[in-house]
Amino acid sequence: MPDAMTHRPAHPVSGLALLAVIAGTLARALFGLDGVGRAGDAALLLFLALEWPRIPVFGKACAAIALAIAILVAAALAAPLPVLARALDRAGYIATFFAVLGYLRDAASTSPLVRRCGRHVVAQPSGRRYLALAVGTHLFAVILNFGAMNLLGAMILAGTRGNAPGTDPGARTLAERRMMSAMHRGFTVVTSWSPTSISVPTVLSVLPTLSWAAIAPFCAVTAAGLTAIGWALDRIAFPRAARSGPAQPPAPPAERWTVHLGVVLLVGTILGAALLVEAALRTTMIIGVIVAVPAIGTGWILVQKARRGARLALALTARRLGRHVLAIFPTYRLEVAILGSAIFAGFALQPLIPAESLARAYQGLGLPAALIPAAAPWLVVLLGFLGVNQVAVVILLGAVLGDVRALGVEPAALAVALTGGWALGSASSPFGASILTVVRLTGYPAARITARWNGPYTLAGLIAVSAWVVAIQALAGP
Repeated sequence: MPDAMTHRPAHPVSGLALLAVIAGTLARALFGLDGVGRAGDAALLLFLALEWPRIPVFGKACAAIALAIAILVAAALAAPLPVLARALDRAGYIATFFAVLGYLRDAASTSPLVRRCGRHVVAQPSGRRYLALAVGTHLFAVILNFGAMNLLGAMILAGTRGNAPGTDPGARTLAERRMMSAMHRGFTVVTSWSPTSISVPTVLSVLPTLSWAAIAPFCAVTAAGLTAIGWALDRIAFPRAARSGPAQPPAPPAERWTVHLGVVLLVGTILGAALLVEAALRTTMIIGVIVAVPAIGTGWILVQKARRGARLALALTARRLGRHVLAIFPTYRLEVAILGSAIFAGFALQPLIPAESLARAYQGLGLPAALIPAAAPWLVVLLGFLGVNQVAVVILLGAVLGDVRALGVEPAALAVALTGGWALGSASSPFGASILTVVRLTGYPAARITARWNGPYTLAGLIAVSAWVVAIQALAGP
């Protein structure tokens, strides 16, 4: 498959290398087969080497930083190999997670149900539009990740730019800002709770005593609160005249709200299947997601092909799976380079950070334990605004804090602080992938989106998340 930037074809072996990474991750996690896991780690390095000519400059820079950190660790530690092996294992884990979810996005990309739901959400009247877009994008993002923004963003622009040529430009701009803000915030809020987002497995990797089920109720409150804050600010920023102005979306299609039950059922199936795998195999929720998602994606494709007969549907699904491995897996090169490098760097640096000494120094200051989770989301947002990857921020913060219980911090409070901060960082960082997606869709500068559109939302959200994690600390802490 040609690369959009370099126009060089993907290496024919790289897709198989990424498939080997997935196999190695599962073999190690489910069956304790370290030899197969190490082969998967080697396959990750092979994947990056094969795709290196097609990785954009930023991805190469991230990989170069990871390599420099590996050299530093090798020089600083007497026994660096176990540390580097564990860091590479974690990088393979996150690459597996991303690749598996990409297969689900591929299944959703041809689903008539997803397109019908998207049209229904975008076509809501002005009074219901913000919540419809925020909640609709939220649900789609659990399945589609960035595909949700691409799908709904294109529909929004068709409504505000393509279908209303005679509409007042100012009214169109207001409507477009409101709809894009709702879509973008709905997408970012997913990172505050969903086990299908990169944030949750990253946070749980630095707080290994926690499970997703343990933090899910707290995270659900965060998600609901951030959605409510976005809706309230929308009502304040857009008076009724602007909300009901001439820039209207297309007439609603002949659909009822029940059309979304299919998406709700699919999200529930993913979470339920992952929890079932977690319980049956005595593994983690994230491994449950990695096991369940390919089966659900394959079943979804089979359902789409079912009208063509069972045998042909099976053949077409198998062909599509093969095409995905060989043609689509290589296109994940940038994400694997960035996320894998950030994970590797964070875990490789952990032994070099004197967590116990820092903990004693902090305790010597006599500061309240609640200050740490209260400050964590602000730190994630600030560093994200400066261009530091949130994966690296979370892992390094976990390394600095060490055993948070020794500091008197409730791990659940810190987990909610980090996932909430991740969501708000995604809404405010001009370097974030979600912001850049909105920039690409609309043509507006990143500064306008982060400061003017989302500045008050980010500030209000940070205050709310900090207050919430202080309450969690007070209720559940030591």
